[in-house]
Amino acid sequence: MSRENAARRNNASRKIRKAKHIDPEIKLAIETILDLLNSQSAYNVAWPSAAFLAKRQNRSRRTGQWYVKIIKEFGIFDCIQLPPVKAMEYCESRFGFRPKLDQCGQYGPNLYVVNPKHPIWDNSRSLPNEVDIKMGETIRKIKSERNAKTTSRLAGSLLHCPKPRSVQKSNHTYCLNQIRKRIQATMNQLQYEDTNL
Repeated sequence: MSRENAARRNNASRKIRKAKHIDPEIKLAIETILDLLNSQSAYNVAWPSAAFLAKRQNRSRRTGQWYVKIIKEFGIFDCIQLPPVKAMEYCESRFGFRPKLDQCGQYGPNLYVVNPKHPIWDNSRSLPNEVDIKMGETIRKIKSERNAKTTSRLAGSLLHCPKPRSVQKSNHTYCLNQIRKRIQATMNQLQYEDTNL
């Protein structure tokens, strides 16, 4: 069984490499998880951290968390997060081995358990085109969410200041520089009033 599962893992890795709609960094994160599938579990479970997945690509831990979010959406693995003691008990009861989770501290690891229903685990040579396209769409959707959350760092740039009110669609759009100027003007006004009292 273990040998069959190792062959299944290698085939899944080849399918990921052949996929046309999956970004290279996501491919590498998935391949990392596939490489870390534990042989004692018959290649059915791995538990790399988001920081580890990111470090393999010289990225930040936060970027690794986005990789994990994307991989969870794919459904290749059933992702289970448990406290370390519960995770060890889960692996022992389900796969018959007790992983070493000494470095996990208080936060539980993500257990990536193979989801045999996903097409990546069948015996075909490549992913079905519709699955490949859907995975690419999932990546674009989650990346757009990520970009929407991180665009605030661009607010300080003069290039991103709002247009004049006549052109502006909403009165609720502000540039960080404008906010700073208004705060400074208010502080100056308060100091002026304090000195004239």
